[in-house]
Formats: sequence, C-alpha cells, structure tokens
Amino acid sequence: MIRAAVIVLLQIATAIGANAQSLSLVPSFGTTEVYDDNVFYRVEGEADTITRFTPGIDARYLSERLAVSGHYVLDADRFAAHPQLTTVHGRQDGGFDAKYQSSRRLSFGGAAGFIESQTPADLNQATGLAPGRVRARRLTIQPSATYQLDPNTEAKAGYTMTRDQLAGGVSLLSQSATSTLDHRLSDRNDVRLEHVYQRYLFDVLDVAATRTSQTLTVEWTHAIDRLTSLSLRAGPRVTDGAASPEIAASVRRHLRAGDASLAYLHTQTTLIGLAGTAETHSVTATFTADPHRRLMVHAGPSVLYTRQANLSSMVYRLSLSCARPIASRLSVEAAYDVNLQRGNVYTGRSIDTIERNVALLKLVVGDTTPAR
Repeated sequence: MIRAAVIVLLQIATAIGANAQSLSLVPSFGTTEVYDDNVFYRVEGEADTITRFTPGIDARYLSERLAVSGHYVLDADRFAAHPQLTTVHGRQDGGFDAKYQSSRRLSFGGAAGFIESQTPADLNQATGLAPGRVRARRLTIQPSATYQLDPNTEAKAGYTMTRDQLAGGVSLLSQSATSTLDHRLSDRNDVRLEHVYQRYLFDVLDVAATRTSQTLTVEWTHAIDRLTSLSLRAGPRVTDGAASPEIAASVRRHLRAGDASLAYLHTQTTLIGLAGTAETHSVTATFTADPHRRLMVHAGPSVLYTRQANLSSMVYRLSLSCARPIASRLSVEAAYDVNLQRGNVYTGRSIDTIERNVALLKLVVGDTTPAR
C-alpha cells in the first residue's frame, strides 16, 4: 500500500512538467519575539525569551486539469536564558497538496507533509498533551480518488500513511484506508457514510506491536437557516475486538464579520512517543472576526480529556491572536496562548499540573501565515 501511495504522488508530480501553464513562487520571512514561561513543559516551569527567524516559501501551480500547492517553513530559535536550546532547526514544516481532474466525474488527489519540531505538543493536536521539549518527526502521505456518481452523490477512497518518531520514545507506523459516500438529500440536508480501517505498528524496544481498528459512521449536516449549520456524526468503533462509540457534533454560525463554532468530539487517537491508542473527549469553541477588514481576530478556548489504560490527563487551552497588514506584503501579528494540564500520561503521574503561557509578537514580510 505504501508503494502504491508513493507511485500515485510521483505520477501527479510528473504531470506538472508535461503541461506547465502557471507557476508562482512566493517567498516570505518572519521575525518573532516569544515569551515562554515553561520552555521544558514541566511542573516547575522555567521561563525564557526566544528570538525566532522564519524563512519560508510557497509554490503554486495551476493548469486546466492540475492544481498543486506546496510550502516549506523553517524556524530558527535563539534562547536568551537557555543557550543550549538555540538551534537553526527549531521546527521544519513542508509539504504539498495536488488535485488532478481526470474527467468530469473522476479526480485524483495527493498530499504529503513532513514536520520536525522541538515541541512535540504540536503533533498532539487531538489531545493537547505535551511530552516535554524533545525532537519529534512526522511524515504523512495521503493519496485519494473521488468519483461523482450523480449530481447529488460522490464516492471517495483514500489512503493515509503516517510515520511518527519521538527521540527516546516509541516509533509508530500508522496506515488507514477510508471509504466515503456523500449524498445531498436536499438543499438543507447532506448525509455521509464513512468506513475507516486503521492499522498501527508500534516499535517498542525493537519489538513490533500491532493494533487494528475499524470505524463505521453516519454524518448528517443540516442548514438550520442561511447563517447556521448543524453537523452530527456517530457510529461504532472496534479496536482489537473492543467496541467504543465514535461521536462528533458541531454547530457553526456565520456572523456579519466572521464565524463562530462549537464542537464536541469523542474518538480514539495515538499519542506520539507512546504505544497503544488513547480515548479522548474534547469540547472546542472558535471565533474569528474581521471587524475592520484589515484586522483579523481569533479566539479559541477548548477542554480536552485523554485516557490511556489507567492514566488520564485533562487539558484546558485558550488561544487569542490578531493580525493586521501595515503595508504591502508586510503584516504584524500578536498571539497569546495559555495551557493548563492536570495529570500526565507521559510520566504516569496523575497529580502533576503543568501550566504554560506563551506570548508572541511577529512581523511577516511576504506571504503571511497564522502565528504559532
């Protein structure tokens, strides 16, 4: 399956050279001042001020049938109080996304991404858990195919391969095959049937441990009115013979100058550097606004509960950010994030409380990306 995925992605990339019509390269550069009051993600936090330099490039290609976009961003960090942490490879993030329209009904897609970071909490987005400050890597490959059965029905098949590595931790090779059927019932109602088969291969002290999981869900999306939509998804998940529910619900509201949403998710996921799967519940709210057309504001509180075996963690998060262009291809961004974690699955200590506050101010020249 991995070989087939790579072949599909290479075929898409090769097609670029055959019918080149539009190719653009957009470089960018950012400089950021960061204050972090817990750089090691520990119970007793140690603060530091970080100067970050972020060169990056975005590439876009467009032809009659093929669209490809790619990016690469590098963070080079200089620590004032902990010079041993200074590195030109604080974080690397690269990848591409491609879509090829083979015919009016049939299209192929492909995506690949690579992330390397000194803060592996970036790779635990579903749980918000922080293993500490240690080198982590993730490689992802995602080919897919979509077929339009009729004007109201679409079928999609996809494959995802993910390779996770954490220094001193357990390596993971995850593979999943997804089959999806989308059908529009009416102007206000859509339904989706999805089956996902997942296989996890954990490398524990050079001994392979395998787990498999299958999920079958039905999702209903309803437009309550012109500005408000509701989505409900539910179904069974069976992991190595043990059944559990898969549940997701969300409501979204378009505002005059932005969007607001509230979502709940109950699922299973993996934790980078640990063997086995974990059960997670999360409630997340997001609010984005553009009140003056030149000022983008974002707020996102969330609560995440994770349980693995007899260990559990609760994470409370709040992210606030704003961005404003101040000249042509020049913008300034400010962000503040607070994380409070009670219980630590990574150390096995349920009484640990880890608090972390991060504030940053960023100046971006060229293509702008949200502050991290």
